[in-house]
Amino acid sequence: MPDLFLLHFEPPYKHARHYLGYAVGTGRGSSYAKAIARGTAIGPHELVMAAQWAGCTITVADVFEGAGRAVQRTMRASHHLHRFCPICTQGEAS
Repeated sequence: MPDLFLLHFEPPYKHARHYLGYAVGTGRGSSYAKAIARGTAIGPHELVMAAQWAGCTITVADVFEGAGRAVQRTMRASHHLHRFCPICTQGEAS
């Protein structure tokens, strides 16, 4: 079952505050996202690596279990990943 995961960068890396990734497996999106956030995953995205090198704190904001590529494309096309991020929306509610 595929999973989507949303990573949150603090502070933002240049223009990017989030990364939406895709993990294929059986409910492993959360553990894979944590490995990316720690910098121990094999083949993390260049944006994530650059944010790590720049000293950003990378947090697993959310995992969308069972979400497929169509959901990923829809979320990315919105250009508003902050709306899906519980860290960002919690800050807006305060």
